[in-house]
Amino acid sequence: MALASKLKGIPYKWRQVVLGCTICVFVYATFYYTTYRSTSATDEAKKNYYFTEKLEPPAPLESMIISQRTHGFDNFESRLPQIQTIFNTESWKERVVREERAESIKKAFMHGWTGYKTHALGHDELKPLSVEPSDPFGGMGATMVDSLSTMLVMGLDDEFDQVLSLIEEIDFKVDTDISVFETTIRYLGGLLSAYELSDNPRKHILLVKANELGEVLLPAFDTKFGIPYYKFNPVTKEGINNSTYLADMATVQLEFFTLSHYTGNPVYAKKAQAITDFLDSTEYAHGTRLPGLYPNEVNLYAGYFSDSIVSFGAMGDSAYEVI
Repeated sequence: MALASKLKGIPYKWRQVVLGCTICVFVYATFYYTTYRSTSATDEAKKNYYFTEKLEPPAPLESMIISQRTHGFDNFESRLPQIQTIFNTESWKERVVREERAESIKKAFMHGWTGYKTHALGHDELKPLSVEPSDPFGGMGATMVDSLSTMLVMGLDDEFDQVLSLIEEIDFKVDTDISVFETTIRYLGGLLSAYELSDNPRKHILLVKANELGEVLLPAFDTKFGIPYYKFNPVTKEGINNSTYLADMATVQLEFFTLSHYTGNPVYAKKAQAITDFLDSTEYAHGTRLPGLYPNEVNLYAGYFSDSIVSFGAMGDSAYEVI
């Protein structure tokens, strides 16, 4: 009663403030107590698990990707772990929705592909406004090669079979400066992914062309530290740059390891691994203080990063996605 009489003397506005603060303190105390007890119990369970269970250390990544008994070509071995997810069984409603969405995406793809096939087939890309072909990636049919795996995923087997004959005619020894990075991800990646997905009886064409392209690109890695040129002429076998970007040099591992896996030739995997080894060997010499972060630009001949700018955007992004 005494407290009630005292509260009556307090303005209504301040009584609301006091009541609100009291409620907040009560809610916070309840939340903190329940969360703390729950977290403590969980942490204790985890601690008991880790200290009582004998956990086997994971296998070294190198043994999962590539195993080589000798340096000889004939004894090359490669094992790639499965990375595909296992999907749950979908309901008929989910299937209907998925198929409708897939059909819409397929129509959009066919719209773009028909335009390219009509006006720029064999060229790298089609300019949508001028409807003219363009060749920014060496003029070897980048859109055509890059679309192979998409066709297979969409079930466009007739389109794929038509393009396969054109793929066989590509000459990768073009007398122009090409980006090693773009050529690897678009052409080599396109050929290898289609080879993995296809059950076409002529799929061997894809691996043959991938190996041809791999051989064309190998001289681009003949630098002091094994770092590939930013741009490279397949005919003269000369690079035009003294430096390159992190994304360009460290985004070839997936394609080159896969090429070694299917051809049995370890040279491609060795070239890719040399880049990773170079990055590992730099430690903190380039000025960063966090392991695994590297500046954007490196000097090919000095084997040293040219600046200390680290970026997950352009010039650095895909390196972190791959390595």
